[in-house]
Amino acid sequence: MTQDFTYKEFGELIRQHRKRVGLTQAQLGNLLELSRTSITNIERGVHQVSLHQVLQLAKALHVNPETLISFASDGELKARNSEMDSVFESVVGARSPEVMAWFNKVVEAE
Repeated sequence: MTQDFTYKEFGELIRQHRKRVGLTQAQLGNLLELSRTSITNIERGVHQVSLHQVLQLAKALHVNPETLISFASDGELKARNSEMDSVFESVVGARSPEVMAWFNKVVEAE
């Protein structure tokens, strides 16, 4: 695994978790005191984040930091997301950012 691949994979995880909690890039940037462009660059794997940024991202995205640095293969990632989408749609039937945020809080509480 090359260093570039690692940052691209990390960025993809950030993007997926950001969407899961219903945040825009600008909203996530505001939480971290970063610009929307910085979030875009993190998600594209261009910006190499520091340890304190990983911790901030984890807090803002409501995940453990280990979740962001434990890389899964692309297939595993898609399967996990597909499973989460199926559960969500069967329970709620809609995917607005507000409903997604509520759903994720319920799932995390269990």
